Amino acid sequence: CPRSRRPGRGPLPPLALPHPAMTGLTFGDTRLGQRVIGNKVTGGYEMPEGWVDSAPAPTWSGKTTQDKTCVLLLMQPDKALDLKPSQCPTRTYIRDFKKTEELVEVLQKLSVEDLQALMGVGKKIAKSHLERFQNFQRFPAKQACLMLGGEALAAADFSGGEQRFADAHLRIASGLYGLLRPFDDVKPVRDVPMGGRLSTKRGSTVVAFWADSLTKQLAKDAQELARRDGEKVLLVACLTDEYWAAVQASVLPSCVELVRLSFLGATEEQVRRARGLFARHVVQKRACDLEGLQDFSHDDWDFDRLTSREAKLVFRWDGDASGACAPKLGKKGTACDPGYHSSGTSGAEEEDGAETARGRSQSAPPRERSRSRSRGRSRTPVREGRRR
Repeated sequence: CPRSRRPGRGPLPPLALPHPAMTGLTFGDTRLGQRVIGNKVTGGYEMPEGWVDSAPAPTWSGKTTQDKTCVLLLMQPDKALDLKPSQCPTRTYIRDFKKTEELVEVLQKLSVEDLQALMGVGKKIAKSHLERFQNFQRFPAKQACLMLGGEALAAADFSGGEQRFADAHLRIASGLYGLLRPFDDVKPVRDVPMGGRLSTKRGSTVVAFWADSLTKQLAKDAQELARRDGEKVLLVACLTDEYWAAVQASVLPSCVELVRLSFLGATEEQVRRARGLFARHVVQKRACDLEGLQDFSHDDWDFDRLTSREAKLVFRWDGDASGACAPKLGKKGTACDPGYHSSGTSGAEEEDGAETARGRSQSAPPRERSRSRSRGRSRTPVREGRRR
């Protein structure tokens, strides 16, 4: 006679609907099936062949899903030139040099007075720059981040890895060259202010001359970076409104998310220096997201978390009183205004031939004088009386 079936043999009843005899037990879904909760049966088990798990397998890994991001920082040229010979072997070439040549041809025909008004410099510097534009091709070239990057960026001491990161993630918006990569060769002339008025075949301003081509090249670089390093590109606008006007933000690709920077409470000189320090931070820390941008730390600047948002990061001056801006009421475009930008300096402020090697020594005396004036004001009897 056939053997009777022993208990435990044969297919088990589906556990998705508990058997009436098993009332009082609590079942929980697992990746492989169900198990009893509050019992010694704590591990998952392999489901018999042919069974279907009605509960979908969990997909949450415990972390919030987020697009992978990378950073593309857009800065502007510093107004002081570094004319020291370059020791860096890395060199690239300007991608839109034909338009630069077209612009130089227009600049060569200007008078000293017209160039002085355009660049906002003294007559001596305007005269020497007119000579440089007229002999533009003869001057030796140097990498943009070294010539125009400024003392705060200090690109000369970048390591090999930092140079490669900067080449992919750092761009310079220029009124003379368009969109520069950090190691593009440039000539020893100051940048043409993006907000200047200059009549060309493309319009009556420098912005009109560059707007289309600069934005197209920026969009192309952002798309290439997105394909290589992340799904989203955080375009960090580390520049003034004058230079940002050359970017047509509305036509940038969908992979680009804009992040504006605001440095508040300091003089124009300190704000300009802060932009260079921030760019250096991005390169050295390989910043790739908002947290990396917010981590910018400097003794003179604090991140203002209360007023910042994803599209705008705010940093406030926390340095010496000599670097703080004095409020000026009733004047538009003062040094306190984060969008304020001085196109150049007066002829008496710095001589033309050595804008570079002695930049620090020349800028120190004005700071000392302003500091002494501020101390003098703080000692006035009126203020002392108010303090009491």
